[in-house]
Amino acid sequence: MASVSVDPVSNQFHIRFRLAGQAFKRSLKTANLREATAALARV
Repeated sequence: MASVSVDPVSNQFHIRFRLAGQAFKRSLKTANLREATAALARV
């Protein structure tokens, strides 16, 4: 299961997920919630 969070400093969205027990956090390079939600649906 993945989730979206916002970085308060850069106001950019990040996606967080776990794969094989390892945590990952990747920038979505967008400040638009709609684009971030669409990217979350693709993961």
